[in-house]
Amino acid sequence: MARVSQAEIGVDSYRGYYAGVRTRDNTLVLGTVSDAYYGERSVPMPDPVRPFRWYHVRLKMEGCRIEASAWAAGTHASRTILTESEDCIRSGGIGLRSYSSGGVWRNIAIVPKGSSPNTETESNEQLPAPDEVSYRRS
Repeated sequence: MARVSQAEIGVDSYRGYYAGVRTRDNTLVLGTVSDAYYGERSVPMPDPVRPFRWYHVRLKMEGCRIEASAWAAGTHASRTILTESEDCIRSGGIGLRSYSSGGVWRNIAIVPKGSSPNTETESNEQLPAPDEVSYRRS
């Protein structure tokens, strides 16, 4: 999530943007949230989105140009969604969320415009599988 404000407890209880991969329809999604999810765009991922597999997700924001990209770790095939609007949310915090699936995150980076993310996290190295226990609810 990016440019988050007015965050409260509850599904879609914030104002901002969301990008992620979705197992339900094997897509990369980019959406706008303002106490309800709307303005969603999606593109099919090159391979089925699977639990217990690492994915790189990048959300790049420059003014009102918002770009989401995703790819499975160890692959070169990526997907990108781009949206641009003159009436965009221009500021806010960041967040991580999982909806009906559990979630594990690592190597999170926020970089200023003109900087490069750590290339170590972008390599095609095989990352260890996420720990299945992390996805279980108590």
